[in-house]
Amino acid sequence: MASKTGSSRSKKTKAEGTAAAKPAAKGKKSAAAAGSPTTAEETTGAVPPAVSIPPPAPAQPAITAAVAPSMPSAKAPATPPAPSMPPRPAYDDEPTVDMSKMVAEAKATVKPSRPPEPVEEPADATIVFAAGQLDEAARREREALSLKAGSKVRVRYLRELSDLHEAGSIKRIDLGWMVKGGAAQYAPVAERTNGAGALSRKAPVVTLPRDAGGELQMWFKVELDGGRVTWDSNYARNYRFPIR
Repeated sequence: MASKTGSSRSKKTKAEGTAAAKPAAKGKKSAAAAGSPTTAEETTGAVPPAVSIPPPAPAQPAITAAVAPSMPSAKAPATPPAPSMPPRPAYDDEPTVDMSKMVAEAKATVKPSRPPEPVEEPADATIVFAAGQLDEAARREREALSLKAGSKVRVRYLRELSDLHEAGSIKRIDLGWMVKGGAAQYAPVAERTNGAGALSRKAPVVTLPRDAGGELQMWFKVELDGGRVTWDSNYARNYRFPIR
């Protein structure tokens, strides 16, 4: 009897323990359903081991963009010098050229440039003494010429020694003139600067006085090489031109 009682008490105790455990489990389920956090200690009743935190990673160095080195500029290849040609050998039958002779001949053929003609002084009238047969027309113009007091008269003498029935070489020719019986005046009309040079002709201008009257008288003195002198004076009567 006693053993039955003890076993029945034992069964009763286990049933009470089971009944007590069921509500606790049901409460835990309700807490999980309500979203309450649960830990391993709550579920298992054991304390979890401590979690070790790793040390912070070292800072990484800043990455800089690598700059590519600059490439040297390409240079054009240098042009090789042209090969020098060897001197051409002279042949026995090749004619030689004397450059100095050619230069001298070229200078001899070049005519020297003439100096510019001098600018003539303006004049109101011109009296011409031409050479040879041309003097006939010039004589008629001289005879028809009428001069005015105060005017300027140009004299152009172009005669040669043959027109004066003389021979030789002219050295100098001077024009002589006078007005109203006044003093004689002279001006060159031709001159040779050197013995072999050309005769340089000139055309002087005679200015008549404002109160001049009567006539203008002219003559020419011709000097020859060797000191000889001849005259062109219309056979000692002089050339006369009336002044009005």
